[in-house]
Amino acid sequence: MDNDLIGNILIEQGVLTQSQVDRALQAQAEREAPLGRIAEQLFDIERITVIEALAEQVVMRAPDASLATESFDPQCLRMIAAKEAWDNLILPIRWENGELLCATTVETMPGSIELLQQKLDCPFHFVIAEMRPLEEFIASLYAYEGVEVID
Repeated sequence: MDNDLIGNILIEQGVLTQSQVDRALQAQAEREAPLGRIAEQLFDIERITVIEALAEQVVMRAPDASLATESFDPQCLRMIAAKEAWDNLILPIRWENGELLCATTVETMPGSIELLQQKLDCPFHFVIAEMRPLEEFIASLYAYEGVEVID
C-alpha cells in the first residue's frame, strides 16, 4: 500500500505516468528494493524528487507529537550528532518496534529522511513536531552550545 501511495504521489507531481508506476511495481515484485529507488533506476528520476515524494507520504501518515510527553533514549540521541540534529531539525527519540522513532517538522522532513538514509542502516519512522519545541528540545537534550533559541 505504501508503494501505491508513493506511486500516486509521483503521478500527481507529474514525475511518472500510471504505466511507469505499474512497471516499477512489477520490477519491485522481482527484487527487494524500495519503489522510489526502482523508479530512480528505471526512469532516471532525481533522488531528491523521490525523497520529496517519500516525505509527502510520511507526513500524510505520521502522527503529531508533544515532545514534552516523550521519553528519550540517550543511546538514540547519540546516533545523530548535535550539529546534524540542529541543521536538519531532527531528534531521535527511542526504538519502537525495531525502528528508530524520530521527531521532525513537516518543512524539514525531506532533509531528515535524506540524513537518516545516508547515515543509518536501520529502519526509522517519524512523528511531526512543531518547530519551536523541537528546537528547544534539540538545544536542551544535546546541550548544544552556540544555539540560541530566541523568544
